Amino acid sequence: MVNRRKKKIKEFVVDLNKPYLGFCLGCQLLGEVVGGTVVKSKNPEIGILDINFLNSKKDDLLFKEYPDIIKSLQWHSYEVQNLENNNNITLLASSPETKYQIFKYKKHAYGIQFHIEIKDTTVGEWGCVPEYKSALESQLGQGALDKFDNDAKDNIQSMNKYSKILYENFKKIVN
Repeated sequence: MVNRRKKKIKEFVVDLNKPYLGFCLGCQLLGEVVGGTVVKSKNPEIGILDINFLNSKKDDLLFKEYPDIIKSLQWHSYEVQNLENNNNITLLASSPETKYQIFKYKKHAYGIQFHIEIKDTTVGEWGCVPEYKSALESQLGQGALDKFDNDAKDNIQSMNKYSKILYENFKKIVN
C-alpha cells in the first residue's frame, strides 16, 4: 500500500509537477519520494510544541505571513532525514527534535511533519487508538491524554488561524 502511494506521489509531484501538501505521513512519503529517508526519531515528538521557521520562509508563498515561531500538534515518532543533497529542497521550519518539520520541493510540493489542521475533538479521537495512547503515555506519563487535550484546546484558535492562511495560500498554487 505504501509503495503504491509513493508511486502515485512521485508521478503527481515529480513527473507532473502538480501541487502537493502532505501532513505527517504525507510529509514522510514525499520525503522518501524526493530522495530522503524516514527513520525512527531519537525522541518522539508528542504534545503542543514549537515550530521554528527559518529565514527561507520570508520568500515562501505559503508561510511568509507566519510568525517566526508557532505552536503545533505533534504526535510522531518517525521523521524525514537526508534531504540535504537534493537541490530542489528548501527547508522552511524545524524543531529541536526534527530538522525537516516543513520542507518544500521545488515551488509546488510541501511536506509538513506536524498537525495544524486540528479540530477540538482531534486529540480525544486519536487517543482512542491504543497505539497512539500508549505512545503518548510512554512519552508524557499516565493520564497525559487529558493534559494534551486541554493544551490542544488552549491553542486551537491560533492553529486554526494558521491553517486558514495555509489553505488560502495553497489555493493560489493550485489555481
